[in-house]
Amino acid sequence: MPGAAAPAFGAKSERPERLRVGAMSSRSLLRLYVDSTGTSRHASSQLERRSTMAKFITIGYGDQAGYQRTAPELRDAAHAFDERLQADGALMGIAGSPVQVRNTEGKGVTVRPMPYMRSDLPVAGFAVIDAATIDDAVALVAGTPCSVAHGVVEIWPLESASGP
Repeated sequence: MPGAAAPAFGAKSERPERLRVGAMSSRSLLRLYVDSTGTSRHASSQLERRSTMAKFITIGYGDQAGYQRTAPELRDAAHAFDERLQADGALMGIAGSPVQVRNTEGKGVTVRPMPYMRSDLPVAGFAVIDAATIDDAVALVAGTPCSVAHGVVEIWPLESASGP
């Protein structure tokens, strides 16, 4: 919309329809990724064929400057991609202010109101996603705002996870 203010970094767009195999649109670029062999795959196609899923933690890094440098239509498509991931069960959140907690040898808790990690870009958000493989996890985050808007997303496989 001309003259409209840009959404805040990490803001959500209207809820789009869920990801489906073959659900391609003019924004399909954001739902595709190219693996190391050059083969393009739809972000959800592999996932819908497998019954065993692993859990992955994702950490999105990005800043307002990178977000503003990204074309509005790409930002909108990336937010729609996030909405579809959430509708399909991903647990997502925008990062708040972190604290460090230590209790060395059980001798007393110390709390420091600051991040432990250091990065060129600030942490923008976190997600817990289900995917069959690390390649499928890559496909799921490749169209998200941090991936598209000059940021980066780290994917951490959980070696052992409990819960749903």
